[in-house]
Amino acid sequence: MNGWLALGAAVTSMAYKASADDALRVALTGLDEPAYKRQPRYRVSLVAIAYNEHKYIGNLLRSANNQTEPFAEMIVADCSEQGEGTREVSLSFGARVVPVSRGDLSASRNAGARAAMGDILMFCDADQILSSCLVEKAVDALESGAVLAEPKLALYDSGMWHLLIHGPQMIGMHGAPTCITITAKDFWSVGGYSADCNIFSTEHCHEDTEFINRVVATYGPQSMKLLPIYIGTSARRFRKFGFGGYGDNFATPVRSYQEMLGV
Repeated sequence: MNGWLALGAAVTSMAYKASADDALRVALTGLDEPAYKRQPRYRVSLVAIAYNEHKYIGNLLRSANNQTEPFAEMIVADCSEQGEGTREVSLSFGARVVPVSRGDLSASRNAGARAAMGDILMFCDADQILSSCLVEKAVDALESGAVLAEPKLALYDSGMWHLLIHGPQMIGMHGAPTCITITAKDFWSVGGYSADCNIFSTEHCHEDTEFINRVVATYGPQSMKLLPIYIGTSARRFRKFGFGGYGDNFATPVRSYQEMLGV
């Protein structure tokens, strides 16, 4: 009996590992030219926020340029230190850089949204890599009646953390709240990201999850669609703070966030 249990555990472990590997493969497809490109149905704007992200943002923008349904524009709301390189990397990929003040993630995301000309807004973090079909699948979801679409998450720079978080992602417990797609009309109808929710000054308040919760409270639980595709992101939050992400580690929010970024 023990032998059969061991065999079953081994097979289950192999299947789980294969599922995690496949999720990561899908997440990183945006690093290569897509197999096809379709005509955009709407003007979709990418809005990314950045603070000293020159090491990461190139891959985000590269994946944004490799979508099966192209973005109309890419906007980087940047509060990086002068000469750090984020602005130059962003411009080299064709993004429009919007200077913002450091210290308020909600204000930075809202500033990027105000600069955007798209009918649809996709908000991302600088360390993310977009699956090549993300725009296409997100627009499909909005056309099917969703108000907000959110992909699942795969960690591209830590095999251990990727395997640990894959289970909850696989069964749809949660996705990637820092990467959402919503129409500009609905975004502003619910008031954008809250000025009262700022992780730098309001302990444990995450502007991304607060915004999603407000959308669901306004439009109902069926308004949020968890997409069946993955995007990649860095494991730096998990390396720093474990499963809690930011969680209870924010005894001093500003210092902890800066530590996460390696400031």
